[in-house]
Amino acid sequence: MDTKKAALFGLLGLALGFVLGYGSGRVSTGTPLNPIAPGAGRTDLADVERRLNESGVLPPAPTETEALSGAAVSVDGMRLTFDADLQGFDPLGSRGLQVRRVAETDASTIIVLLEEKSPEELEAEQAAFAAAAGDETAPPPAPPSPYKEVPITLAEIVPGDSVIVQSDADILTASTFKAVRVTVARQATAAAPDQVLPPPAP
Repeated sequence: MDTKKAALFGLLGLALGFVLGYGSGRVSTGTPLNPIAPGAGRTDLADVERRLNESGVLPPAPTETEALSGAAVSVDGMRLTFDADLQGFDPLGSRGLQVRRVAETDASTIIVLLEEKSPEELEAEQAAFAAAAGDETAPPPAPPSPYKEVPITLAEIVPGDSVIVQSDADILTASTFKAVRVTVARQATAAAPDQVLPPPAP
């Protein structure tokens, strides 16, 4: 291939790259090819959220829940104040859900702290799990967790503890509610949230 042909192919490649790049930019900045781009005169957040829902990019956010996770802020008597993690319920922040919540407890509220099991406890449970798993006549057992639940009082919760607060009613929009169970994880154990605090049920 001579020098003129090489230069010509180079220019064609640059031109093609420009066209493709421009087209991609148009798609990402608002042409009808973009399923989440606001239409003419519709640039509000609600419109973007509607388009996201219609496009299937985001799964539908739950509209109610009986459990919220978050971080403890303070304890005052029988009341736990915490900041709820609402990302799964309001990913775009358009629903105006309140972050700061107050959970009221009483003598019937179950409050537990997750602690790591000792090597001996875990080994014994793993042996029992292996034996149960080999029994084809029984339903498959759940694998043992590396953590155990230790009952504590509300006063033992400290700011920064990870908590899951559960109620027996929908609390998605409730600023204050009655808690039936509080599960607590210290900062040290909260490093592995998928193993320590399961996500609240929608």
